[in-house]
Amino acid sequence: DGAGIKPGTGSNTYEGYGSLALPADLTIPAGVTVNIPSGITLTVPSGTTLTNYGSITGEGKITGDGTFTNHGAVDVTTNDFNNNTVAGAFNITGGTNGTDYTYTDNVLTVNNGANLTISMSDGATAPTSDRIVIAESATATITLDGVEIKAPQQTSAIDLSSGSKLTLILPTNSTSSLEGGTWDSSDLSGNSSGCAGIHVPVGAELNIQCSETDTHKCLEASCGKLSVKGEVKSAGIGGNGNEGCGTVVIDSGVVTVIGSTAGIGGGDHGSGGNVTINGGIVTA
Repeated sequence: DGAGIKPGTGSNTYEGYGSLALPADLTIPAGVTVNIPSGITLTVPSGTTLTNYGSITGEGKITGDGTFTNHGAVDVTTNDFNNNTVAGAFNITGGTNGTDYTYTDNVLTVNNGANLTISMSDGATAPTSDRIVIAESATATITLDGVEIKAPQQTSAIDLSSGSKLTLILPTNSTSSLEGGTWDSSDLSGNSSGCAGIHVPVGAELNIQCSETDTHKCLEASCGKLSVKGEVKSAGIGGNGNEGCGTVVIDSGVVTVIGSTAGIGGGDHGSGGNVTINGGIVTA
């Protein structure tokens, strides 16, 4: 019908032609590059999955209402995939892969202006060791819908970079859990520390709220729930070892926090930061 994917000019390189709507599921293997040229659209229809372990490049467009499972690289001029993008253990709704967020080496990096809903992908191991990083100086909103993360050694489940601002929304009837990574047991100096479940360094800002927009009284039976745990010498939410805490505001939600030094605040030898609890049910 004048549309498809054909061999390209290089080894393991293919090129889209025409405006192709995938007729069935498609997997791009590792080491393979698919180029989408200018003026060409690759559409993933509802009920169809595009799985990428290689690279998708070009000046064209990818779009659709199906599922895009990305384990590789995406660098196309227009990426307005409309439904569910699977990045590692996470299912992501909203935003544009490659612009609002990227996924590399088990890290989901959320960029400035992103407004994402993140849940666990089908078949993902829970808790996952995949983690979330908010880019430096980025302002972002994440609706955390049933996400379970146990971060690798000396990393945080959610890590706010310097100058970043994150609004974390807890949907009604959802339960999420975030746990920081442990200390480096091979370091015999005694200076090693674990990490906060949510790392909020000095200069970063975190706001937690449930999804109810109207003024209401949070109830454990219905409001979104979040449990956060920090490891040795670190807070549950806030600083790692020898670090202070930035700004943490909890407006609503059912939030339970356990830390080694503080539930919410600084790590070992770190300042307590600016912590405000305006509402919700908070145990720390």
